Amino acid sequence: METVYSSKTRLKVVLLANGNDLPSVPVAYSMDMKETHENISRIFDKIYYHDYNWKLCTDVKVVALLTSLQTGYTKYCCFLCEWDSRSRDKHYIVRKWPRRETFTPGQKNVVHDPFGPEGKYLFAAYVHQTRIDQTVCESDG
Repeated sequence: METVYSSKTRLKVVLLANGNDLPSVPVAYSMDMKETHENISRIFDKIYYHDYNWKLCTDVKVVALLTSLQTGYTKYCCFLCEWDSRSRDKHYIVRKWPRRETFTPGQKNVVHDPFGPEGKYLFAAYVHQTRIDQTVCESDG
């Protein structure tokens, strides 16, 4: 499993083993890279992500980038459904929004082609984020 994590000044990619028997391995680290589609694509090319096809454990913003959604204030910002964020009069009335079926560039805030199959993304818990910070900080100093 691979984790993509970013703070305001760093972008980190860490390889995590299932279970606690093996240590976490930092595979990419940058002090001045931002979370953008181009930067994540470049990192995935360098670590041969498509050859190994790891599962990704990350936060919601990176999942949106991986599914190629536009960042920032958008109309259809959810990668799971077609929730209309600008339709304020329906937010408390409509409880089930239609499921997002396709990720076609140019439609419903999709900017690029997605990186991979949508079932490969897991959400990182705070414990994993802390573990990644400790691993990278220990290897820095």
